[in-house]
Parts: sequence; C-alpha cells; structure tokens
Amino acid sequence: MAGFVADAGPWLDATALWGRAAVSMVDALAARVDGDADRSQALLADSRTLQQQAEAVRVDPSRNAWGKAPVKVGDGVLDAFLVQADTMLQLWDSAGGGENLALTGTASASSVEQDLDRLAARFVNDGSTGTRWASSYSDDEWVQVKLAAPAKVAAVTLAWESACATEYLVETSDDGVHWTTAATLTPTACGTDVIRLTGDQPVSYVRMQGVKRRTGWGYSIYEMGIYGTPASS
Repeated sequence: MAGFVADAGPWLDATALWGRAAVSMVDALAARVDGDADRSQALLADSRTLQQQAEAVRVDPSRNAWGKAPVKVGDGVLDAFLVQADTMLQLWDSAGGGENLALTGTASASSVEQDLDRLAARFVNDGSTGTRWASSYSDDEWVQVKLAAPAKVAAVTLAWESACATEYLVETSDDGVHWTTAATLTPTACGTDVIRLTGDQPVSYVRMQGVKRRTGWGYSIYEMGIYGTPASS
C-alpha cells in the first residue's frame, strides 16, 4: 500500500491542484455574474496560481527515456475549460470572448510528416485531442490558422504531443504575409501551453512558428485553440 501511495502521489497531488483551480475558476465566474468584479479577479488569480502549480508536477517513470514528464489529469478537458473560462472573464464585456475561433478557421502548415494524411494540418483545429498535426523533421516549421473573420485574440492554447518545442513563437498577421511576434515561448516540458496575448488590433491569422525542437522528430500538436472576439462583434 505504501508503494502504491508513493507511485500515485504525483497524480493525486496534480488532481487536487487542478480540482482546486477549477473550483476557484467556477467561483470567479459566479462572482462576475453577481457583479462582484474585484472578487472575481482575486479568484481568477488564485486559479491561475493553482494551475501553474499543477502544471509543475512531474513524474519520473523508471522506464522512460524522455526523463521527467508532466502529470496529465483531464488533459484537453480541465485545461481547455480553464483557459476558455479565463478568456471569458478577460473579455466579459465583449460578445463571443470565450469562443474558440480556431474551430471555424482554416489550418495550413509548412509541412506534414512523411505527407501522411492522418497528420495533416486540418487536424490541429478539428476540436479533437484524438487527432494531431505533425511536421517534417526540422526546426523551421510552422502551423497556422486563418480565422473565418478578423478578430481580437486574447489567448492561444497549444496542446503538444511528446514531439514538442523547446522554443517557438506565436505570430499574428493581417494578410498571411507580414507577421508580428506576439509571444516567444521556451517551455520546459511538453504539455498544454496557454499563451495570453495583449494586442488589441484585429488579426486574421495566428501561427505557431517553431524555433527549436525538443526531439529528433518534428513538431506535433494535438490541438490549437484561438480565443477572442470577432472584430465585427
């Protein structure tokens, strides 16, 4: 029993932290509905802190050539809810603020691993974490989503497979030709990255531009989410 508790410890710890983060987020939404913006912001800050703590929990399996790995609890479910709720709170007074705009966009990429259709760019925004996009085996690869309509983007989420990046850029564009770097990321492990953007100008494209791979494979992303407000709203 002691051995089981020790082995299960990281998952139990992560589950408790994700659960508390979700409760704080739900309370933050309830406070905002009640008109208490200050309490909502305080609860939102608590939730973000708990999420960071949960994301930091690691496990080191004895037969794992990749080394320490993040503990996944409700991956693609809890984290997706939390970023959507977070964005909704940030854009409370803007219609459609919590909507995942990527779902109605069109994805394209610099390459697809071995030209396999099951790894094509269209799977990066199909709303399913059971599919994925994967690139060819080089650092300078990208995947992007052209939005159905220009939008003010508040957050981007990237749910990485184990072939992730040690450095990448999130870029935005009006025309798909000229790009602005919205964020530079250097994640310490593969997982779901939540990138909050501060630009207030509508954009039509959002891109993950790889800088350096973590493995000898290419880049692989289960799902790319883009949250914001359509410019026409």
